[in-house]
Amino acid sequence: MRSLQDSFYLYDAQTLKPIKKLNISGGDFAEPRWDVIDPNKLYYIKVEDTGNTKLMSYNIQNHQTTLVHDFATDFPGQSLAAVWSRYEGSPSNDGRYCGLMAQDQNWNTLAFLIYDQFQDKVIAKINVPPDMGSIDSVSISPLGNYFIAAASDKNAWIVYDQTLKELYSLKGVGHCDFALDANEQEVLVYQDTSTDYISMADLATGKVTPLWQIDFTNAPNKGFHFSGRAYKQPGWVIVGCYGVAPNGLTWMDNTIFAMELKPNGRVVRLAHHHSVYDANQEHDYWAEPHATANRDLTKILFTSNWGKTGTEQVEMYMIELPNDWISKL
Repeated sequence: MRSLQDSFYLYDAQTLKPIKKLNISGGDFAEPRWDVIDPNKLYYIKVEDTGNTKLMSYNIQNHQTTLVHDFATDFPGQSLAAVWSRYEGSPSNDGRYCGLMAQDQNWNTLAFLIYDQFQDKVIAKINVPPDMGSIDSVSISPLGNYFIAAASDKNAWIVYDQTLKELYSLKGVGHCDFALDANEQEVLVYQDTSTDYISMADLATGKVTPLWQIDFTNAPNKGFHFSGRAYKQPGWVIVGCYGVAPNGLTWMDNTIFAMELKPNGRVVRLAHHHSVYDANQEHDYWAEPHATANRDLTKILFTSNWGKTGTEQVEMYMIELPNDWISKL
């Protein structure tokens, strides 16, 4: 868990009791991610004054750190501020591929790259033209087949294949996450700001499927976060809706719910998060319930200020579900 003071702490997932502070600094810049196989290992970007270009491994038992790859060697003669996903990216679900971007000392994006950790090799790299403007974040898809870049100035998400050949762009993408649909095809699930739907885009084709219409009639600041991390339960995502008056107005409001990836598919409301979000209160950014799921969709974490708007008093909660809950719907 990351604290608001940019430190990271290890908790017991069964009891939720704190275990210890981890020797990782740099806050969001570090981008720590768990190893897919080894529960005692995670990876992070080492934050240094000379540039944040080193991918490190970290053993949570003995605090030993090891250099995995220094991306500065892939950009000889260039001074880089960072090689990272910029806060929001994740590796492929087998931990093999990472989608990253390289930024110079002025935080201009110079290049996109795909790193294969199994080979310890950058397998694709392209220069980013200046007219693309600012890049909000980048990531790789769950199976590693697609690279996606959020081009803020173009109000578009640009989709590339694994060779970084540009395929198409998606418009109107708000908060989003990758997922696997019921056929285990790679999709992007997102708040579609152009249609006011929760939508799903097939990454292979770019085809967009509307899933559920969003009612903004009495809640113009309604927002959503998505988690498609439950790769062992393809066809489902977790959604957190926020930014509505505490009493709510529609079935989505102020809830954490599981959503089937079909038009008007099944919805399972899991919890009221009780988090009050006021867009005019800076501290309330952390009150957005960033719900996330484990791989088999039996545990969901979310954050909440439990009605304490305008403060940094944000806590984490966990929902636990039976192993066979989907089969009993």
